[in-house]
Amino acid sequence: MCGIVGVIGPEAHARPDPVGAALAVLTPRGPDSGGRVHGALGEMPLVLGARRLALVDVPGGRQPVVRPSGSVLVMNGEIYDHDEHRRRLIARGETFSTRGDAEVLAALLDVEGIDALSRIEGSWAFAFWKAPVGPLWIGRDPWGVRPLAWARTRGGLVFASTLDAILATGLVEPVADASAVADVLRDGVVLGSRSALVGVERVEPGEVLRFDARLRLTRHTVAPREVPPAPGAGADPATDVLDALRAAVNDRLRLERPAAVFLSGGIDSALIASFARDHPGVTAWTLAFPRHAEDPRRRILGQGDLDVRDPQPLRRAPGARALVGLGVPREGERPRGDARMVAGERRDERAVDAARQED
Repeated sequence: MCGIVGVIGPEAHARPDPVGAALAVLTPRGPDSGGRVHGALGEMPLVLGARRLALVDVPGGRQPVVRPSGSVLVMNGEIYDHDEHRRRLIARGETFSTRGDAEVLAALLDVEGIDALSRIEGSWAFAFWKAPVGPLWIGRDPWGVRPLAWARTRGGLVFASTLDAILATGLVEPVADASAVADVLRDGVVLGSRSALVGVERVEPGEVLRFDARLRLTRHTVAPREVPPAPGAGADPATDVLDALRAAVNDRLRLERPAAVFLSGGIDSALIASFARDHPGVTAWTLAFPRHAEDPRRRILGQGDLDVRDPQPLRRAPGARALVGLGVPREGERPRGDARMVAGERRDERAVDAARQED
């Protein structure tokens, strides 16, 4: 995870510092480093900020990324095929000062524009300001893995990775969207670009928003990257699926930091763990309830090179209350929920109390 924020308009230089407040909230998403850059969108002040969780080029790949042209990128996510694009750009005369993927994305957007997004493989949410006066692009990957939300303010615009970061700026009123809550209770999810807050929209998966010097909005769509079939593909569909999963795991483990797999007990996490065995040093973690701390599937997956750590029983912290799920607004995503979580609040509290007494 990383976190990004931007404020455009007179509020960008207001006191108390709106961008600084948002960056403080985003620090748990990006504990390794952070920074900001000042610019202008037309005649309006602009400040872009980022908090970074360093995974690739740990010492050098800092954000925001400032291009030789003066253009600026802040990004949350990862470009898995950044090495291939770096080599292609170097062959065209581009130079790079880091080994990080964010610098590659900044170069692609600066040189090739948003059309480059359909040629990269990754999960990302970004903001890119084209020097010297714009435009500003903010967007999400076609699968919508990374969160990003935005809102118009009295004097301009604010965006951030999470809703709590937007609220921390003090530029948006914390008013719940009653219709979104009703949708959650009725359907379990809110479709479209609405969020849990009135006036705050989510950038939808595969959407890039372009803001000009007058903050006029143009929406663009990014198609998923087309991958040509591998030689021999189609002969055995089961083998094709496993090969694709193995390649996806390999791409995501090109890291310079320790990696771990969370075992939920389902088929998907077990498959990921089985392929992660090929990477030395990858550990696996799982959770258990007090009466079921030992799971035979954990022992099976632990055979071989994957280090599966002992499950940690779940315990209720002193004074903690059971949670009622009406979504995860801090992630900037659509509200969602399960009616059973609401109806069963007292039942869940009794279950947690019983588990606590057993301990």
